[in-house]
Amino acid sequence: MMDYFTRNDLHDIVEALATALDAKHSSTLGHSERVAELSELLAKHLGLSAAEREKVHVGAHLHDIGKIGIPDAVLDKPGKLTRQDFLLFVSILSLGMISSKR
Repeated sequence: MMDYFTRNDLHDIVEALATALDAKHSSTLGHSERVAELSELLAKHLGLSAAEREKVHVGAHLHDIGKIGIPDAVLDKPGKLTRQDFLLFVSILSLGMISSKR
């Protein structure tokens, strides 16, 4: 069994997870990769080091990870969200944000 993951392994895992999440809806297919690429370009423009840009790139792949816990009926709902739907988004996306900081 592997005792550790390389940075490339971790990136591949995160990218695969984000791709699977994006694939749930045809309108978001490739979204996480586009966000990751754009975020990395912005990080470069800001003068961040290569290591910092890599962290930004991987983090950008995870920006929508909290959507995993949101039912499709809420994600696909046309029109304005109800207060209950909005609170569901906030609570689950907050958990995703907390998890990504670990």
